[in-house]
Amino acid sequence: MQSTRGLRLGVVAVVLMVCTSSLQAVVTFEFTYFDPAGVGFNAPGSGDAFKFVLEDMASEIGGLLDHTATVKIGVAPSEFDATGFSAAGGATFVDADLPSSFGFFDGEVINRVVNGLPHPGTAGACGGVECDGAMVVDLGYSWSTDSSPEPTEIHFRSVMLHELTHILGYGSFIGTTGTGFNGTTPDVYTKFDSFVTTSGGSPLIDPSGTPLFSPGLFPSVLASGTAFSGPFSIAAGGVGLAASDPSHSDDPSDVMTPTSPTGFVNDTWSPKEVAVLMDLGYVFGTPLVGDLDGDGFVGITDLNIVLGEWNSLIPPGDPAADPSGDSFVGIEDLNVVLGNWNAGTLPPPGSAVPEPTSFVILIVGAITLRRCRT
Repeated sequence: MQSTRGLRLGVVAVVLMVCTSSLQAVVTFEFTYFDPAGVGFNAPGSGDAFKFVLEDMASEIGGLLDHTATVKIGVAPSEFDATGFSAAGGATFVDADLPSSFGFFDGEVINRVVNGLPHPGTAGACGGVECDGAMVVDLGYSWSTDSSPEPTEIHFRSVMLHELTHILGYGSFIGTTGTGFNGTTPDVYTKFDSFVTTSGGSPLIDPSGTPLFSPGLFPSVLASGTAFSGPFSIAAGGVGLAASDPSHSDDPSDVMTPTSPTGFVNDTWSPKEVAVLMDLGYVFGTPLVGDLDGDGFVGITDLNIVLGEWNSLIPPGDPAADPSGDSFVGIEDLNVVLGNWNAGTLPPPGSAVPEPTSFVILIVGAITLRRCRT
C-alpha cells in the first residue's frame, strides 16, 4: 500500500521561535536521470515508482524550507551489484580540486538556497548547467517503495531522505589524518566541517583549512567520537557524530545514521537534524499543527494516521501519529488534529503522491563517490 504520510518537523521550541515566518517560500528540486532508457530509474514501472518516491520526498523538503530557489540534482547511472553502499549523495563543490583558496566551502546547494546565488555560467548536464548535487543508488538491493517494507527490504523513502540531507550539506570532507578534499594541508572542507569539534568542543579545522591536530592524533580523535557544535544544535541538546565517520550521526534513531537497516522506516528528521540544517543556514517555515501527512491541510488522512496507531507507544509506532510528543498515541494526539481540523489549504484532487545513504562530490564533469552507507 502506498502512503501519503509527510515529512514532519519535530523542532524544539527555541528553534521554532527563530525559524518561523509569515510567508513561506518553496525550494524546487529538479532531477536529471542518467540511466539508459529502460534501465534503473528509467525502467518502465519500477523506475517510475523510484522516481515518484524520490521526487515526492524532495518536494516535501522544498515545501518546508523558507527559501525560494531551484536545485538541480543529477542521478548517476544506477548500480546493481548489491554490494557496499545502498546509495550515496552530496552537493557539488565546483573547483574544490583546484582551489584558489582553502578553508570552508559552502557547496552549490547552499549557494543556491541559502546564499541565493545563480547557477555558475559553465555548461553542464543538468538542464544545460552544472548539477548542484548528485546521487547514485544501488538498485540491486531489495527495495520497498511503499510505507511498509518487508524484513528483507530497504525502505526507499527513508534512504532518499538521508541522501537528500547529504545534498543539503550534511557531510564532511575530514579524512582519517585530518586532511580534506585534496589530501593536502591546508585543504578544502565543507561548511558542515566548520562546526565539527571533539566531544569536548574543540574545533578540528581552523578557518584557513588547517587541521588543529597532528596527522598521528587524528585517527584517535575521530574514533573517540566527534560532535556538531553549531549554536542551534547545542540548543537542541547536542549532536554527536559517528565514530570515525563525521558525515553521520551517532544516534541510530536519526535519519543520518550510517546504515540502512532492512525492514525499518526512518523518514522523519529529528529535532537535532533540523537544528544542524539551521546551523548550515537553512530557514524553515512554520509547520502547520495537526498536518501529520505533510500535505498542507488538516483532514481525514491526518485523523487516520492517529487512529491507525491508537494506543501505540512511540517508538516502535509511527512518530507522525504522536503530535503531542508524549511517546503515546491517545486522546492528546486526537485533540491536536481535531483542534486544527480543516486548517491549511485543501490539496487539489489527484495531487497526493505516495511516500515512498554517503556523500557525493560532483566537480565539473566528474563524480567522486565516498562510501558511507552499508
